[in-house]
Amino acid sequence: YRPNGARHWLPIKRLLTPVLYGSPPPTVMALPDWTLFLFGLASVCGGFWICRLFRAPRKSSWKRGLLRDLMARTEKPLFWIAYSLYSRTKLGYMFHKRQMKKAREKFPTGHSRTQPTTINGVKIIPVPVLSDNYSYVVIDTASRLAAVVDPADPKSVQACLEEEGVTLEAIFCTHKHWDHSGGNRALRRYHSSCRVYGSATDNIPGLTHPLTDKDTVDVGTRLRFRAFCTPGHTVGHMIYLLDGCVFGGHSSLFSGDLLFLSGCGRMFEGTASTMLSSLDTVSSLNDDTLLWPGHEYAEDNLLFAAEAEPSNMVREQKLQWVLKQRSQRLCTSPSTLGEEKQYNPFLRSHAQDLHRALGLHQNQDEDWTSHQLFLSGPEDVDRCLLVNSLVTVSHSGREVGEFRVSVQKSSYNEEPCYTVQADSHGKIEDWPCGTSIAASNLVMVHILAQRKKVPENMVFLSFDADTQIALSTYRELGSKKQVVGKELVDVFGIERTISPTGDHPATWHCYFLPD
Repeated sequence: YRPNGARHWLPIKRLLTPVLYGSPPPTVMALPDWTLFLFGLASVCGGFWICRLFRAPRKSSWKRGLLRDLMARTEKPLFWIAYSLYSRTKLGYMFHKRQMKKAREKFPTGHSRTQPTTINGVKIIPVPVLSDNYSYVVIDTASRLAAVVDPADPKSVQACLEEEGVTLEAIFCTHKHWDHSGGNRALRRYHSSCRVYGSATDNIPGLTHPLTDKDTVDVGTRLRFRAFCTPGHTVGHMIYLLDGCVFGGHSSLFSGDLLFLSGCGRMFEGTASTMLSSLDTVSSLNDDTLLWPGHEYAEDNLLFAAEAEPSNMVREQKLQWVLKQRSQRLCTSPSTLGEEKQYNPFLRSHAQDLHRALGLHQNQDEDWTSHQLFLSGPEDVDRCLLVNSLVTVSHSGREVGEFRVSVQKSSYNEEPCYTVQADSHGKIEDWPCGTSIAASNLVMVHILAQRKKVPENMVFLSFDADTQIALSTYRELGSKKQVVGKELVDVFGIERTISPTGDHPATWHCYFLPD
């Protein structure tokens, strides 16, 4: 997110605390003929007024303020009218061409000074276009073949291709917005054999080869691009990973408008939970992956991140470096995903400092759920792997809850036993973590683990804490090696899922040590 005008917490709160927001569809009703006439007349008058507004002198501060407010407030109806015209009609392309002309007049050599990056025969050249966009020319120096990511300005990209003396084989378009796709058709006229890749769901101009999630495309002998579907900014947004294993170097991620240096894109066509899931896709990639974003937003984004985590020293060091770069109009790309995870607030949704700044922090004991399991003897305790505290994480490493475990001597049905007390807390997308665990079900899981076999379609009926019927299913995860302490041991895994009536299912994985 790039804050325009006043800085506020609403966009990041929507991302970290997903909610459904929007307006209901309008009610369709019949109108008299005279109201239709007046509506048409008002539309024509409004059109003339808007044309006059945009033809006003550029020094008009009230006009700039109106435009800034219109583009910053995505919940306003006027914004969606303007956005629909931009993204779905030829008026958007006409506006894009006007913006290109203005940018060429203002920045004859580009808005930033860039340097190519060469890694083992692969050359990546950022091409500055418009007022803050980047296109990327990626060259296989051995075969002299090239690919382009998001060619917004065909003249600038073509000039780079001619200067390098390479043949354009492929265009990879992250999404449909004209500031990323405006040069697709023009470049195809220059290079008739060039293929245009992107998502079929995003209405990309000039698209010839639709891609789906995790499709791969080879260009030359060293360029292998893998596409990832990352909706949120637009419904069909894609990012492209240049696989470093092919040429023996670091991978490169061309993130379009999903992820910027210390920021992320606006949620034009997706919910906050959708956007967060797409960011999790990025978080799952290697930390040494180079990040090549679609815009030069580094300075604004780092200043915005300073309000979220003012004590983050890594962010402060990066900001000072960026300020020095931008004072000389130097490009701030690439970053690395490892760096971004240290200061980008949209990749740090697990950080407690960020939660406190957004008012999302809770007292530690506020939402703890207690679980008890009675074990009959020390030999049963020995079969359990117990620690003082466990932190559960998602597949991308984001914390989603915590469990505190203790073992005490006790009695059950007047028989001596050990009590395992497990206290849990946490929330996932505003839903409390944790579920009641019945000892009988755990015994069942333990028996299955001893046999190292889970029958197919194994389903049980059980009751939750409110005596509502819940469906329990089990699935075999198989054996694997697991480090316990400092020892590598064999463990057997079982997945258990409980689906309560009218509630969200809960799933966890249990791994058992050998007897």
